[in-house]
Amino acid sequence: MKINSIKNTPNLYFKGCYGSVYQSDRGVNKTNLCTIETHFARDLESAEAAKMTLIKNFPNGTHIADMGCSLGYETYTLATLFNDVNQNKKYKITGYDIAPTLVENAKIGVLNIGGDGNNHERFLNNTYKDALTPLQNSFKTKFDECFEVIPELLKKMDVDALKNLSNPKSINELRVKNFLHPPFAKETGGSYYVPKDNIFEGIIDFKVADINNITKELEPQKTGMVVFKNALYHILNSKNSFSYNRVDTKSAEYILEQIYKVLPEKGLLFFGSLEHDHLYDMDDMRNKYELKYQNGKQIKVYQSSKIHEKLNSLGFKPIFYDFYKDAEYLETPKCLLPSVWEKMPKSILHNFRL
Repeated sequence: MKINSIKNTPNLYFKGCYGSVYQSDRGVNKTNLCTIETHFARDLESAEAAKMTLIKNFPNGTHIADMGCSLGYETYTLATLFNDVNQNKKYKITGYDIAPTLVENAKIGVLNIGGDGNNHERFLNNTYKDALTPLQNSFKTKFDECFEVIPELLKKMDVDALKNLSNPKSINELRVKNFLHPPFAKETGGSYYVPKDNIFEGIIDFKVADINNITKELEPQKTGMVVFKNALYHILNSKNSFSYNRVDTKSAEYILEQIYKVLPEKGLLFFGSLEHDHLYDMDDMRNKYELKYQNGKQIKVYQSSKIHEKLNSLGFKPIFYDFYKDAEYLETPKCLLPSVWEKMPKSILHNFRL
């Protein structure tokens, strides 16, 4: 991965902040609109389900494309999750974002974990007191194998010499300089981590790209999973809508069509479970629910929005359901949403229509 120095960017919002930022100053180029709301270890159950299906469908390895990766937190989450099966580096992961500044920061990999408001990440802190689920415990073990806290890295470096270093020569020098002179406002709470030396070498990369041009960015049939989660609402503008029935889905449907073209048969779309992406109104009792079984338990699911209908018509079928874990809803959803979708072989597609 080629690493460039990061210019101080005071108009870049800190991680976790709702809203949008521009990569140019006030006279903005709107094609560079982006967001910096991102989290580590989010949708962990869905990620594990996607991982196990991907290993089954592509046992010899494949490419994973994380579209709209922002600062790379979800890209690093996937690399951590796959670490136990990726010693020969057969699962390559690339994070793509339209904003060059975000891509350069993602390459450096200084991550704040467990900061204020980041409920998804708190179990990774050693001060976390609640009992861990088996999946959380397994992921924390992998996390500890892959990352070290910034103070441990600082012990290895000549910090005084780095404070005024204008041209860092190594990734660790750049990480320390980035930490000492952050290009974005520091997160409150939590701890700062960096990947351990060479742990993701040859596995992770980050590139500037626009998901609207995904068929040009990705070679068809060579990418086994496209991750585009907790992001579609920016295109739908559904977060600001008072009626999901009135949301114009044409731009979103075009992107889903392009993703379908890129994926091979049995390829996955990791869509996530954000209600705004699914056009699901948690307070609307007119939503159509269905009862299904997942992991031996009966669950209530919603999969009848215009986005779901489009995915189904293209030839995707949902293989895992999840709910958006947010403290605002006390993690008590009315139903689960289809978070992972599989591109079905045409020969059997008619058997899996919703």
